Amino acid sequence: MDACNGKWLGERYGLESDPSVVLLFDVAGYIAGMQNVILASSLSSTADPAIENWPFYQLGDFFGTSAYFTTAYFVDPNIICQQGRDARTFQIQGTGDRLIFQNGPTPLELLSVPLTQAEADADPTWFRHNCVPTMGEHYLQMGFSRDESCGVLPVQLLYDQGNLHGFVFSHYAALSGPKWERFTLQQISKMHS
Repeated sequence: MDACNGKWLGERYGLESDPSVVLLFDVAGYIAGMQNVILASSLSSTADPAIENWPFYQLGDFFGTSAYFTTAYFVDPNIICQQGRDARTFQIQGTGDRLIFQNGPTPLELLSVPLTQAEADADPTWFRHNCVPTMGEHYLQMGFSRDESCGVLPVQLLYDQGNLHGFVFSHYAALSGPKWERFTLQQISKMHS
């Protein structure tokens, strides 16, 4: 796939047979981020709110098919298309040292997320939800107390022992296929009870 095209940063690799994930690598060949893929054809006309209106979704091409992408960067975006990381830096950082999401049509529009639970607690844009065993404390940009579904980051942050250790893309759409987990009303109520 295309690299550093002005819409996203990094060399993009995906499997045509798996329209769910694209991996992003820097120019030196080290992991730099990832994208979640939603084929435009899989969206219903009743998707509420419409994904095409959210700044965290960018319309693009997945092996010739129109798709929406949510993009996460794990390293400083400024190095991805320039020099990339070297072996020593990769050995120290591993997959990365930060979590940044693209929230606009170009990689100039970015949102960094809190790397510690204390930072998330201090940030009024993040709401703590329940702990899910084996996953960790969930934080969302939705507090379930008002209509916040439009314009919020479609991601759940996962903290364990006070540190960010993962994230989950959460698309507000009825997607089908084995790669998408669908929540029941009972599961949703447990997340914010």
